[in-house]
Amino acid sequence: MLTAIGALLQRFRRTEDETQRQQLKWVSLGLVTGVGMILTARASAALSVPNVAFEALFQLGIVLVALGFLVPLLRYRLYDAESFISRSAAYAALTATLVATFAGSEALLEALGQRYLGSSIGQVSGAVAAAIAAVLFTPLNDRINVWAERHFQRDLLQLKTELPALLFDVPYRWTAADVGRAVLPKIMEAVHAVQGAIVVRDQIIASKGIGPQGCDPTSDAIPLKLALRCGFGDLRGWLLLGPRPDGSDSGRLTWRRFGKWCHPCAERF
Repeated sequence: MLTAIGALLQRFRRTEDETQRQQLKWVSLGLVTGVGMILTARASAALSVPNVAFEALFQLGIVLVALGFLVPLLRYRLYDAESFISRSAAYAALTATLVATFAGSEALLEALGQRYLGSSIGQVSGAVAAAIAAVLFTPLNDRINVWAERHFQRDLLQLKTELPALLFDVPYRWTAADVGRAVLPKIMEAVHAVQGAIVVRDQIIASKGIGPQGCDPTSDAIPLKLALRCGFGDLRGWLLLGPRPDGSDSGRLTWRRFGKWCHPCAERF
């Protein structure tokens, strides 16, 4: 299994085809998570820890391995791989960190109670350790999410950092069409859209893969329409983005985050 995972990672580094890279990401995600669950369940069995939960974990691991191969074969929603990997890594890291914090705090408090009080402090150490883990939950969650985004969603992170800087630095002699032609390719590349357009005051200032008839913000032909509003809330225009190469549209979670980055774009228009 480990050899197969290593071979997949090596092939991922060598291939330049974007669709194949997305397929390999799904296979690797299924293998890593599934095999991890299977090994955990088998380790518990080797330690003679009979538990229905571990058997369920083993079966779930098999299902995840199968799903890791099924999604690439269907070639649908391939481009959600980064989001799934990012969230899976964030949840795993957060869980491991909180468990380690709880266990370490409880052991430390128990040891201090034995040393200075001469007796076990019982459930008090567990309660205090749980309180420490609860206090650290929010800052740990924020830091781990930033770490996961930096490692597994680099395209969106790059867009998040570079787009506002680009918009604030453009020369003021640029027209709205100049700004649109500069930012639209970067946005489409980051979200893997095959079609895109920017409409400002009912005028198409930039488009790629969409004809004039498809740039109507009221049409249902475009799956995602993001309103461009200035700081006072006035509607300046629309950012229209079509499907990704596999025919799916971008996830709603991505666009809830992305909406925060478009205000400078509306200000420039």
